[in-house]
Order: sequence, then structure tokens, then C-alpha cells
Amino acid sequence: MPSASIADAHAFSVQGVPAADTSMFQQLFAMMAQQNQTFQSAIQAQMQQTQMQMQQAQAQFEQLMLQQGGRHRKKEPPSYEGKIDEDLELWIFDTEEYYASNCAIMIADSSDFAAMVSRNLGTTVLNRYRTFSAPCETEGRHKTWSLFKHHLRAPFRPRDFEYNLRECLFELKQSGTIHDYVSKFQDLLSQTEIPISELEKRFYFQHGLRTETSVKIKEESPVTLAAAVEQATNFEFAHFDG
Repeated sequence: MPSASIADAHAFSVQGVPAADTSMFQQLFAMMAQQNQTFQSAIQAQMQQTQMQMQQAQAQFEQLMLQQGGRHRKKEPPSYEGKIDEDLELWIFDTEEYYASNCAIMIADSSDFAAMVSRNLGTTVLNRYRTFSAPCETEGRHKTWSLFKHHLRAPFRPRDFEYNLRECLFELKQSGTIHDYVSKFQDLLSQTEIPISELEKRFYFQHGLRTETSVKIKEESPVTLAAAVEQATNFEFAHFDG
């Protein structure tokens, strides 16, 4: 039998795999490496884009502050780590108060405000911002502050938040002026994401009023919360000096 040539010897790999199969594996590995490199490049580009948006939003905010007379804030912006003992709604309120002079950007249909606020987030919550950003960019939607707040509330609110909120509305009692009571009531009411009917709003509001005012509202039988608040305020100022 004739001996195998050098070319024939190289036609097999060390494991005895034919050269054609070896070539196919090499091409497959090369393709996988290329795909991985493309994926990593896309992730890096997304991170750079997000960082650039944050920097642009911060620069825009600083420019607005200069235009308003160069006023400087005395404290750092509110931060949120997503810890169990932190109050998400209080952080949202503090953030909106802190950036109150920047209201135009806050309510605008753009990504600027959410990008700026993301600088104040801890690692866990910042990861939530990243998962929020990706589909928005893919679908061409603006990462508005309103959408971001909704995205945060799902994982960081207590499971029974809406039920507990209604308990708080029911248990709230007027202990001072009508103005203080209305402010506390409206603050609680603003936190719900499940609609409450006008009748239920009036029930909660009327239930917490002082007895005389509550009786008056029942007699008047307003159909909206706004009407109940107006009637209660007028009655309080007429009989209790507000």
C-alpha cells in the first residue's frame, strides 16, 4: 500500500476531523467572535450615548440657572438608592421641588430631564433606568420624566401600595386648618395610579373633616371633589376662620 502524502496528512486535524469540517468550525468560530464584537460595540455605543445625553441635560440645566441670575443651590439634589427604607414618592416629590425652576424641561416631551435625574440614582435604580432606556431608544420614544416615574413605581412600591393608600385616605383627619387638611389629602390622592371616582374622593374627603364641616358637606351633596373642597373651605372660613 502506498504511504500517505504530506498533503493527505494535513487533510485531517489532530483529532482526525477532515480538513473541510475543520474549516467550517473555524468559520463558525470567526462568525461568533464577530457577532460578539458587534454586540459589545453596540452596548458601548449605547452607554456612550446615554452618558452624552446626561451631560447635555446637565449642561442645559446649568445654562438655565445662569440665565436666571446665576443662583446656586445650597444642597445636593435628592438621591435615591432603591433601599427598602426609602420612600420613592417622597424622593419624586423632593426631586420635583428641587428642580422646580426647571419645570419646562421636567414636563417637556423629551428625554432631557430623566437623563439629568439619572445622575442622582444609586446602582440598582440606575440599572432600572438602563432597562427603561433601551426599549425607548429602540422604539423611538422619548424617555420622559412621566414615563420614568411610572417605570420606577412597579418594582419599588410596596405590593399593597394602592390598598394602603386608600387606608391612609380613610384615616386622615383634619387636625388644623382646612388648608392644611386639603394639602395633605391632595398629596395622598396624587400618589394613586388606579383611578378613584369623584364619589369616592368626596367620601374620603368628607369623612376626615371636622364634624360640623362634614355635616355641611353632606347636606350640600356635591358631585365632585373640587366642589366639596370649595364648600368646605367657605364653611370653615365663615365659622372657624379657616
